[in-house]
Amino acid sequence: MATAKLPDVKPDIFGRLSPERDSMRNRLFFIALACALTLGYVTPALASHAFRIVNNGRHVITAVQISAVNRRLWAPNLLRAWVNPGRWASFSIGEGCYEDVRVTYGNGHWMQQNNVNTCRVNVIVNY
Repeated sequence: MATAKLPDVKPDIFGRLSPERDSMRNRLFFIALACALTLGYVTPALASHAFRIVNNGRHVITAVQISAVNRRLWAPNLLRAWVNPGRWASFSIGEGCYEDVRVTYGNGHWMQQNNVNTCRVNVIVNY
């Protein structure tokens, strides 16, 4: 079986390769750069973080909703089970760190905390 031999490529007097090889190297460089920049921008948006609702009050929490700051478009209830007094619930969300958080209690009363940094603090409620 015959093996194809690539032609010998020698750099010119300035150490550069042929224009075809230079062009290919430049294209590969820019493709790699575009991929790296794209991943750099996309990865933080996809990263999720956990935050915790702590019930320091006397009433059962029946619903927890979040919204982007000042949007008032509330997400569906994040709770899988009610949060009794003295207990807490953790959530994993993929949005940004600053959220408005609304907590609803078993008696229908609700409380809202605005512009909460859910990446750094727990939401503690006392009702």
